[in-house]
Amino acid sequence: METKLLVPAVELAAFMNTGWPGEDWYLDDHAEYLWETTFTTGTLGQIYEARDPAALLNLHLYDGRVRWQGPGRDPTGGRGYRLSDLFLRWRRTRHDALLVAYVPREKLPTVSASLKEAGCLVVNGDESAPPAPPELVTIS
Repeated sequence: METKLLVPAVELAAFMNTGWPGEDWYLDDHAEYLWETTFTTGTLGQIYEARDPAALLNLHLYDGRVRWQGPGRDPTGGRGYRLSDLFLRWRRTRHDALLVAYVPREKLPTVSASLKEAGCLVVNGDESAPPAPPELVTIS
C-alpha cells in the first residue's frame, strides 16, 4: 500500500526556496516531470513557484535523494537525505503554519481582510480558485 504525505504545493515551494540545506546539495533520483508540471520558475529569490498554490501533492511522489556535491567529505557518507525527511524537519522548526481553505466567493474579501488584520500572509486570495466541494467545507 502506497503511503501518502499530502502537502500544499505552496508549502513545498516555500521549503525549496527557504529551507533547502544549501548550495552544496542537489536533488537526485526524483520524478523530474512532476516538478516541471507543478512548478514554474519564480521571481528573484523564489526559485520555485507553484502553478496551483492550493494543490495538494503527495510528497512521496516528488521524493528523491538530496545529495552532497560540495567540497570536502560528504556529511552523509554518500547516502544523502530523503527530500521528505528534510521537508518534515524543516516544517517542525517553523513558527508559523500554513492554512489552505476554500472560501465562498462572496465571503472572500471579509475572510482575507480578517486574516491580514491578524497578521497573516494571504498567499492566494484569488477569486478564480476552484470552489471547494460542498461536503468538505461548510461556512455558516
